[in-house]
Amino acid sequence: MPNTRTNPGARIPVAARGGCLSALAFIAALAGVSAPRPADAASKPIYFDESSIVGIGETITALRVPIETAPNTFIYKDVTIELTADAKGNLNWATVAPISAPSPPLITSNVRAGVYAIPTCTACGIQITGPTSIGSGGEAEWAITVASGKTPGLSPPNPAVFYSGPLATSPLEARLKKAGLTTTQYAYGVIGTSNVGNYLWATNGLFGLILVGNQLVVASFTDQKGDHNVPVTQIIYTLSH
Repeated sequence: MPNTRTNPGARIPVAARGGCLSALAFIAALAGVSAPRPADAASKPIYFDESSIVGIGETITALRVPIETAPNTFIYKDVTIELTADAKGNLNWATVAPISAPSPPLITSNVRAGVYAIPTCTACGIQITGPTSIGSGGEAEWAITVASGKTPGLSPPNPAVFYSGPLATSPLEARLKKAGLTTTQYAYGVIGTSNVGNYLWATNGLFGLILVGNQLVVASFTDQKGDHNVPVTQIIYTLSH
């Protein structure tokens, strides 16, 4: 089924294993490839700048490339481009055409991108952006930052990343297992260099979140003694927009 791209520009590039090319560098590199295929008059817009692009050896792979098939309607494909170089360093296509396949659906749990606030605290608010594909099994990465105009120290957790998808393939799998966290009701994440002056929301702290209706429950599983398998504190935000 086509997907509706509701948050253009929200994706955050992920540094994949084996090296990563920025979208702009990727597009610039392809400009020098010999014998480009002529554009079809009925071709549709392709947004490589919103995909995760990985370069390994002579192969470039772009994950979840949005293709606009109709106004505001998109499908997503994983695209592999294989290149060779001649003795003078000129780039050539290794295949007649890029190799593509439909992207696996992202497992987003019940998470939604958007701005979340606390009605009783005008200075509190976070923004969730994503998802960005990070695996072939539907795994996705999301980012949390303080919402515009809100106070970082009153808006935990920020900055932070979290992951949706199977726990067994989560980047946090080993840490979750060590902490005894096996419940799948949460999407789990880790805090970056924390802007919150509270040891319950400290740098590298482990947290989980779940959206219940329009309420986002964010639970911290880390205190000064380490990670735990039950929340040590939690905060509830409401979806603003």
